[in-house]
This record gives sequence, structure tokens and C-alpha cells, in this order.
Amino acid sequence: MVLGVLTLHPPMVFERLSKCRRCGIIVISRSNVSLTAPLPAKTPEDLEPEVRRPNGSLTPFNNKPHRRRSGRCGVNWGGDGGRSRTKPMEAEYLLGHPVRHWTVDLSGRSLDLVGPANEDDLLESPDVQARFEADEYLPYWGQLWPSAVMLAAFVLQDQLGSGRSALEIGCGLGLVALGARLAGWNVLATDYDETALAFTRENARRNDLGPVQTRLLDWRHPMVTQRFDRILASDVLYERRNHEPVISLINHLLAGGGIALISDPNRKMAAGFVEMLRRAGLSCQTTSTHAYQPYGRYVKGTIYRVWREPVRANDA
Repeated sequence: MVLGVLTLHPPMVFERLSKCRRCGIIVISRSNVSLTAPLPAKTPEDLEPEVRRPNGSLTPFNNKPHRRRSGRCGVNWGGDGGRSRTKPMEAEYLLGHPVRHWTVDLSGRSLDLVGPANEDDLLESPDVQARFEADEYLPYWGQLWPSAVMLAAFVLQDQLGSGRSALEIGCGLGLVALGARLAGWNVLATDYDETALAFTRENARRNDLGPVQTRLLDWRHPMVTQRFDRILASDVLYERRNHEPVISLINHLLAGGGIALISDPNRKMAAGFVEMLRRAGLSCQTTSTHAYQPYGRYVKGTIYRVWREPVRANDA
């Protein structure tokens, strides 16, 4: 889930990925160019970096020193709109990663979640670099995203699971899976990264929600035969190339009478998703929502409720 894309002209040799801790922009450091150092007052147009905001507009790279609320990308995105509820925990480690804590309130239940304290450490991992070269993989699971808060809250306010089966794809740090567990669903949490699954299990343990089933899964090629009463996914529509595999997974793994719930922070890339669902024979209802957590900023979003209409006798 990329909140911003940075491009340079002309193309240069890839050297290193890093990420703005403040706004999530992926910064690609390339040979002979330092994106974190101040640039000359007069920069040739063909070398001027640009930052693409979440709304799609382009903003010239900010060469001024970072303001109080700026991040590594050099762009000031404005105030918090509220108090962030994250706190660094330098002395605590999980799988060799120093961790930070988030506190998320869901329907009166306070959940304590941990995630990597320094996302740059993930980006600099040789394994991540190799996977990025292979299929542009990036470890988005290391952040707690507002869309996960939206979906976890929605699941808690929706139907009770009563032990029925639920599948989450792209579980990340596991917040949605924990919300579904609180609502009584028997959850299988899946992700494309084994480390994300370890953090999900740890977050279930520290919130006294018992063991959560996890499985490594690439939603483009889901090696699963079981059908599920609920399929859950937060912020998976950030690239149009994701739409078709997500729809295919729903068609193959959603049980009869089941419902898929997908949350999205109103990204432009989600445009056309409803029409693609309908062409695939699926019905969809959208609900507007929002989240202030986990960073104290007001984020609008949409919940897509997806289901398959039952086949009528005279249609068979």
C-alpha cells in the first residue's frame, strides 16, 4: 500500500529503498543523487524529484529543511489532527526487530499491538531487496494502516461469527483478525510474509485472544481449497493489478451465503472495482466510514460488502 510514489527523470540505477516514517512515501535512492540532502536552489527540471500525493497530484520535492511534522520525504503533510497513540519501545524486540506499540480502541476494548519500530530496517533487508527486484514486493505489513482500523471496527459491529469461518488476506499486524476473533469468528489470518504472521500471532497472544491460525498465502495464487463464510481484506486495492486476483479469490473461496468485506481509504486506484465485481457475477454494497486511529488523523474510507446471489431454480 503505497501512500505516495516518487519518480526521478531520467531513470537511474536502483541502489536503495527507504521510507518516510511520517507519511509512508517510498524514497528510492539512486546513484549520484541524495534525496535526503538539500538540493541546489536552481535544480535542472529533468532532475527535479516529484512527490505524488495520495490524491494523485504532483508536488515538487521540498528542498527546505524538514519542518516539525515533516518526514524523510521532505514534504509537510500538515498537522496530526489529534494525538498519535504510537510510542517507540526501543528496549523490546521480536524476531530481532525493535518494536513500537499502538493502542487501538475497538468498541470499548483496548488492544495493544506491536510492529517494527524502524521500517527502514525492513526495506534494507537483503531478502526484501531481492523480492522487490523479483516482483516489486514491499513490506507494507510493518505499518498499522487506518483501513485496518476501519474494517476491524466494522466487523465488530456487524454479524457475530458464532464460530463460523473467516479468512483474512494481507493480515499485516493482525488487527482485523483480532477484531474478527472478538466478534466470534474462527479466523485464518494470511499474509505474503512470514514475519507478518509472527507479529499477528504475538499480537493475539498479548491481547489474551488465544492462538490465531496463520498461513503464508499469496492472494494471486491462493493454495487453499476450504471455503469461508467471511473473507476480510483491508487496503488491498492500492494497485489496479490487484483487483482481478482479489475478485478471483472471492469467487473461489467464498462459501455459499458468505460475505466478503473489503476496506479502502478511498484511493483513486479503487475506481472501477465495483463494476469489475459485477462483471464477475458478484453483488456489492458500499458503506462510507472513517477512522481517526492509529495516527490521530481523520481518514475517510469505504467498506465494500460483496456476496454472490443464490442461483434460483428457474435459472439453473
